[in-house]
Amino acid sequence: MPTPGEEALLRRFETLAAAPDAATTDDIEALAAGWRRWWRQGERDALLTMAARLPRGLVEHDRRLASYARAAEPP
Repeated sequence: MPTPGEEALLRRFETLAAAPDAATTDDIEALAAGWRRWWRQGERDALLTMAARLPRGLVEHDRRLASYARAAEPP
């Protein structure tokens, strides 16, 4: 069960999922929360698709995002 803070981040994530190119460094916490949820749900393809559509360098800016993106890559 998400906390109220995490629920707010996940709402922001849903907006970003529809328009990943609008994400900024201010959205890293929302991206991490959403990707954590997707990872737990097995949504690796969605994660990779979104990662490819984020502004250049944003994934590499945060270790958690980079880890999720790398782990989601096919073997």
